[in-house]
Amino acid sequence: MTKRDIAGLCCKLAGIFIITTSITMLVMRLFFVSGDISNFLLLYHAGFNNQETKMPLMEIVVNSSTAFGQLVLLGLGICLWFDIGRFSAWIFPEKNPNLPVVIDENFAPLLLSCMGIVILTIALPQFFTSVFMHNSLVSRGLSDPPFTIISSAINTGIGIWLCCHARNIFKSTFDKGVE
Repeated sequence: MTKRDIAGLCCKLAGIFIITTSITMLVMRLFFVSGDISNFLLLYHAGFNNQETKMPLMEIVVNSSTAFGQLVLLGLGICLWFDIGRFSAWIFPEKNPNLPVVIDENFAPLLLSCMGIVILTIALPQFFTSVFMHNSLVSRGLSDPPFTIISSAINTGIGIWLCCHARNIFKSTFDKGVE
C-alpha cells in the first residue's frame, strides 16, 4: 500500500461514517419539517394572528436549515466515498507518493470491517427500538411514519455490507490504482 492508498482508505472510512450519521439526521429533520408545515397549515386554516405565526414559521426555518446542512454532509460523505483519488492526491501532493509503506495486505479490509462493526453497534439497537416503538404506536391506533425504521435499516445494511464485503470493496477500489 502507498501513502495515497492509506489516505484513500481513510477518506472512505470518513465518508461512510458521514453518510450513515447524516442519513439518520436528515430523515429525522425532514420528518420534523413535514410536521411543522402541517402544524402551520392547520393554524393558518384556523385563522390565527401574527403572534401565532412566528413560532411555527421559526420551527420550519430551523428544521429546514438543519436538514439542508445534513444534506450537504451527505453530499460530502458521498464525495469522500467515491472520489478518493482526488482527495488522496490533495492530502499527499508530493511528487513521489507511490513509495510503498509496509503494511499487511489484510490491514485495509480489517479497517473496513471494523467500521462496519461500529456502524452496526449504533444502527442495530436503533433499528430494533424503532421497530418496537412503531409497532407499539400502531397497535394503539396512533399513526407513526416509518422514517426511523427506514434510516436505521439503511445504516444496518451499510454496516452488514462493510462487514461481509470488506475484502471485495478493498480489491475493487485499490486494485484499479488510485490516481
